Amino acid sequence: MRIRTIITGGAVVALGLSVPAVPASAAVAKADLVLRHGSVETGKGGRAKAVAVRRGTIVYVGTDAGVRRYVGEKTRVVNLRGRTVMPGIEDGHLHLTPKLPVCDLEYRFLTVPETQALLRECLDADKAAGKTDADWMTVLNWDLPGMKPAGTVPTKALLDALGTRRPIYMFSDDGHNALVNSRALELAGITKATKDPRGGVIVRDASGEPTGYLKEDTAIDLVRGKIPPAPLAERVEGLRATLKYVTSYGLTAYQPQLLTEADLQAWKYLADRHELPGRVVGSLNLDANAAYEDLPGTLKKIKALRKKYEGPNFAIRTVGEIFADGVIEYPNQTALLLKPYLVRNAKGRWVPGKTKGPVRVTQKRLNRVVAALDKARWQVHVHAIGDGAVREALDSFAYARKRNGDHGQRHVIAHAQLVDPADYQRFRKLNVTPSVAVQWAEKDPYTMESLKPYIGTERWKRMYPWNSLIKAGARIANGSDFPVDSLNPMEQLEKAVTRTTEDTQGNAHYAGPLNAKERITLSQAIRIHTLNTAYLLGLEKKTGSLEVGKRFDAIVLSGNIREVRTTRISDLKVTATLVGGKVKAGRL
Repeated sequence: MRIRTIITGGAVVALGLSVPAVPASAAVAKADLVLRHGSVETGKGGRAKAVAVRRGTIVYVGTDAGVRRYVGEKTRVVNLRGRTVMPGIEDGHLHLTPKLPVCDLEYRFLTVPETQALLRECLDADKAAGKTDADWMTVLNWDLPGMKPAGTVPTKALLDALGTRRPIYMFSDDGHNALVNSRALELAGITKATKDPRGGVIVRDASGEPTGYLKEDTAIDLVRGKIPPAPLAERVEGLRATLKYVTSYGLTAYQPQLLTEADLQAWKYLADRHELPGRVVGSLNLDANAAYEDLPGTLKKIKALRKKYEGPNFAIRTVGEIFADGVIEYPNQTALLLKPYLVRNAKGRWVPGKTKGPVRVTQKRLNRVVAALDKARWQVHVHAIGDGAVREALDSFAYARKRNGDHGQRHVIAHAQLVDPADYQRFRKLNVTPSVAVQWAEKDPYTMESLKPYIGTERWKRMYPWNSLIKAGARIANGSDFPVDSLNPMEQLEKAVTRTTEDTQGNAHYAGPLNAKERITLSQAIRIHTLNTAYLLGLEKKTGSLEVGKRFDAIVLSGNIREVRTTRISDLKVTATLVGGKVKAGRL
């Protein structure tokens, strides 16, 4: 694409960006840092060549000629050599847990025997390290919907066959499924007589015995709550490692979800010692059904948590993610739909089944909880995957606005995977931000085998409606849902533009874009990952774009993002991450 650029008095105007010119005779304070001879993405659609920074604040964005005035004897000058500098990546929905020793299945698509082989390796390594039968084994990054062959629904037999007395807890990377062995069920006291908790499912066999497969957090927590927490020192060190990792990928501001008091202790420890590498807006864990039973007590508790645990670069003003539903893929299917899931009948045809998915929280309860939080000036962050849950969430925000008036609260719906077209414009009208993982929009085992047959072609063609929401005026923000999926922002930007997978696994039906009409432009994708997410986080006056007066939260890439093919954007690397003008990862 050819860019028309007009240079006037050292200023640059490109794609709507306008930077005030500095009169030739005017004296300017010299910058601490100047980056020039580059491709500067402003985050607002405009582009420039150079940027100057003083005391962590941007003082100039424009041409190479214009930036010379800001160079003094003590100025550090970096020649970008055509590389891209852009606003730091901001993430409005992710899960930042401490990096602790676990058995890591690395998101691989595995058969039952392959899974067992890897678990035996972990058991052997743990035994060599001195673990005993009393120690839990936690298994992470297991991909349940991606198990081979498609449609595999494992039971505790998979784990019991390993021949260990250790309790095993295996958590699916979609965040909504777990598999445990018989020993874990025993320690958790889960039997045939145990009732399903509200919002969760203890999957059972034909005789009513628990199979070891647990759906949704309320059921999963029956087991997870029995696993002893790591000591605070280990949690702090593990969180340091996690934050080092996310900063290396260019994240400069983010909102970790589902924070408990145990989580807050580690965040507060690092915040008070000024060790947080980015700007953090924490989101407190809250169950809507429990909150409904005692709204005054809930409001008092979260207010006390905010007062106790906020610290430097660590704000707490959000509650979430409140689960309006679960996930849509088979075999879980706890996402709430407007019309039933499809099932295969005796003739092999796909026909409407009996369920639209379980109601996680009733409309009445969600309305009351959201309205109370809104009135107390909390940002509410609702998880909604299915079109039924998205409508329920939007209805709750409409109820809160009708009851409390519009006082500018920026509420959020996470994921919005399937949205009814009648609801597209409601995001703009209600000022609700969809926080989405743009990289999910591709043809893979999730969208093809675990989903398409169960919702039908018409709904499948409306999956991940990013372009439709933007056209309807929605301000889409980035919500990677890490570690459910990759944190690599270059992969995310590429997927947003192409909606194709890099790895077809030799399967022809994974080739090509997923619903090509919902592709968006690179400029739109960059804005989603920067300025729009800064708005979600309440930071748009400080960060999210490279403009004079804003803090220099930015990343430098290994090349020019406008000169590589869109299918090669993911080849670019983040070579430096800066927050407030200071390098937090990589190097300039």
